[in-house]
Amino acid sequence: MKIFAQSIVLLSMFSSLTSFAATLNYAASTANDAASGLPINASATETVTGQSKVLSLVGEGVRMDKVVGFNKQAYLAQLFAETPAAIQRDPKTVTGSLTAAGMKALKLTVILQLIPLKIIVSKFTNALDLNIVGDADEAAYGASRDAFLDAVRKGGGLSKGKEITLLGYVKADGTEELIYEDSNGNANTIDSKSPGFVNKIFGIWLGNIDPSDQGLLDLETSLLTAPKL
Repeated sequence: MKIFAQSIVLLSMFSSLTSFAATLNYAASTANDAASGLPINASATETVTGQSKVLSLVGEGVRMDKVVGFNKQAYLAQLFAETPAAIQRDPKTVTGSLTAAGMKALKLTVILQLIPLKIIVSKFTNALDLNIVGDADEAAYGASRDAFLDAVRKGGGLSKGKEITLLGYVKADGTEELIYEDSNGNANTIDSKSPGFVNKIFGIWLGNIDPSDQGLLDLETSLLTAPKL
């Protein structure tokens, strides 16, 4: 009985770190992305705060990437926000406007046959490094960033048709919460005391972007273009 009780305690501890419920419930699709033909969603309702906040589509587009020297469609990205009107649709100022947009989410649907985990972690890490401003900033949010990358690693590589979701917001006490729902439906929660942490994660797609990565630059432009539904 003692061993059984200990097992229940350990299971409860694990469940408190990882949830298996859907982070967002998406509205039925009424349109398709022009480039990929994949369905897009006009809105999504969050399930994590108990308030069922509705997030509206800000923009969507396909991320192109080099695969063996050829440009290929990697994934479809859809950006949602609680207050879309607050987002400045300018790459130079968008990151600073994300907080005013309230809760925000990004849904990625994989188009490539396979995106290896090593490639995902490398691209995310490089993008995050471009959004660091000075050593003090690095020290302040390093642990939260590492927790995010650990969640990405736990999720593994991605295959065609799989989806991942990122949901971020500032809580009532001023701390920030990021939920990374991997392609297996496991929702990993990262609580951070680093101001602007969520914006930096979303900065992978909406922040300082490597000027040589035309595919990501084009995706940012698409995400900041009002959708045609």
